[in-house]
Amino acid sequence: MPPPVSVVVRAKDEADSIGRTLDLVKEQTVESQLIVVDSGSTDGTGEIARERGAEVLWIPAEEFTFGGSLNLGTEHATAPIVIALSAHAYPRDERWLERMLD
Repeated sequence: MPPPVSVVVRAKDEADSIGRTLDLVKEQTVESQLIVVDSGSTDGTGEIARERGAEVLWIPAEEFTFGGSLNLGTEHATAPIVIALSAHAYPRDERWLERMLD
């Protein structure tokens, strides 16, 4: 059974923050599918995300658009609800995702 929510994270060259962001999402009280759309990172962002258990989708930087990257992530989501999150946006506590679903 898929998790109740998929979290789609757009990222480019976010190696300094992506690990913390994904760790905080994984610590939530609600299980989630993690999808990272990496648009041409050269600093290892995608590899860090993959090490944290995220499904990583790579697109060339020149093909990036905000809507297009969210649409791509959503197409790969298996949950009935999708939440978009920036790679440098840190959930403030372990109930953030639970409140989003409420």
